[in-house]
Amino acid sequence: MEVLKDWLGTFWRILVSPSPATFVKEAERAENKMASAIGWAVFISFYSYLLPLMKGPTFNFTILLYMVLILPFVIVLVPSATHFMLQRVFHRKQYLYDRLLYIFTAILILFQLIVNPIGYFAPPAIASTLTYILIAYQFVLFVIAVKAIAKIKYWQSIVSVLASIAAGALIFICTLPFITSMMGTVNRIMR
Repeated sequence: MEVLKDWLGTFWRILVSPSPATFVKEAERAENKMASAIGWAVFISFYSYLLPLMKGPTFNFTILLYMVLILPFVIVLVPSATHFMLQRVFHRKQYLYDRLLYIFTAILILFQLIVNPIGYFAPPAIASTLTYILIAYQFVLFVIAVKAIAKIKYWQSIVSVLASIAAGALIFICTLPFITSMMGTVNRIMR
C-alpha cells in the first residue's frame, strides 16, 4: 500500500509542480520500485487497449498481448538507455537507473492516463492537436527530469532523452516481428 501511495503522490506532484526540484525529490522514492513500474506498465497496456473497446471495436487478444509484453519492455529499456548515455557518453559515475526508471515511468503513466481518453473521446482535430502538445510536453518533462537528476546541461539531457527514445522505438519496432513469429511458431506447434 505504501508503494501505491508513493506512485500516486508522485503523479500528483509531477502534475501540479513539474519542476527540477520536484523531480529530484520524487526520484529519492525510487528504491525498489522496478516491479511496481512494470506493474504500472501492464496496467497502462490494459487501459490503453480497453479504452477504445468502449467505442465498439472487437476484442483482439493478439494486440493486447503485444501491448502487455512490449510496453513494460520499453519502460525498462528507455531509462536503461538514458543511464547508459549518462555513464558512457557524459561520464557520470553515480548509479541513476532506479531514479530514472521511477521518474520516466511516472511521467509516461501520468500522460497516458490523460492522452488516451482525449485521443478516443475528443473530436479528431482537437484530439490530434492536444495529443501532440501533450507528447511534446512529456518530452520536455523528460529532459528537465534527466537534467535535474543527473546534474548535467540541457543539451546533454536532450541528447540522452532523444537517444533513449530512439533506442526504445527501435526495440519496439524490432520486438513486434519477433513476438509475431514466436506466436506463429507456438500456434504451429500446438496444432
